[in-house]
Amino acid sequence: MTTNGYLLDLNTASALVNVGVTKYQISLDGPREIHEQSRIRADGKSTFERIWTNLLAIRDSSLPIYINLRLHFTVDTVKLIDPLLKDIKRELLPDSRFAVYFKAIERLGGTNDASIKKCRTANDFQCQSWGCCQKGAGVSDH
Repeated sequence: MTTNGYLLDLNTASALVNVGVTKYQISLDGPREIHEQSRIRADGKSTFERIWTNLLAIRDSSLPIYINLRLHFTVDTVKLIDPLLKDIKRELLPDSRFAVYFKAIERLGGTNDASIKKCRTANDFQCQSWGCCQKGAGVSDH
C-alpha cells in the first residue's frame, strides 16, 4: 500500500495486518521544514510530526509490517536531507522492517511543473553523508 502515513497509526496498522495488508511505501518530502511546505493539510495544519509519530509507534510494535520509506528530493532540497537521514538511520533502520528509497521529484505534467528544477546529472543527487548518489538508490544499515 502506498500512503503518506498520516492515518497509519498503530490501531489502523493492526487492523490492516488482520486483513493481510503488511507492506507499505510511505513518502516524505524531506526534513520537517521542507515536508511541511509541500504537504499541507486542507486546514493548513502540519503532517510531518504525526507521520513520524506513526512510524515510531510501528517501530515499537511487534506487528509484521514492512515499510519502504521513500524520501523525495529536488536539486534545491537534496542538501537539506542529511539531518532527516541521520534520524531515520538512528530511529528506524536498526529495525529490519524499515528501508529507505530516494526519489527525485519529477515533472509529471502538473500545475507545479514549472517550479521543479530537473536533476540533470549524478552530481545533482550528491550530498554529504548518504553513501549513495544515484537517483532511486536505497540505503539501509543491514
